[in-house]
Amino acid sequence: MTSQEFINIFSEKLQISRTDLTVETKLDSLDEWDSWNKLALMTLLDEKFKINLTSKELGAIHTIKDIIVRIGDKVID
Repeated sequence: MTSQEFINIFSEKLQISRTDLTVETKLDSLDEWDSWNKLALMTLLDEKFKINLTSKELGAIHTIKDIIVRIGDKVID
């Protein structure tokens, strides 16, 4: 999976209709980045990648790149 494919999945799951998302996008800059979408991200990572984030780990995620790093290069190129 490429980074762009992940961004597409991310935006679809969190219902973010922005076409300008990049790996450098700061999540706090998104109007949609609220507690519901944080939970949606945690669900996405669990269902698709079998990654369970703690609230502390979630707090350390600031950009889409941070999510990709957490998933690891085995899944995303």
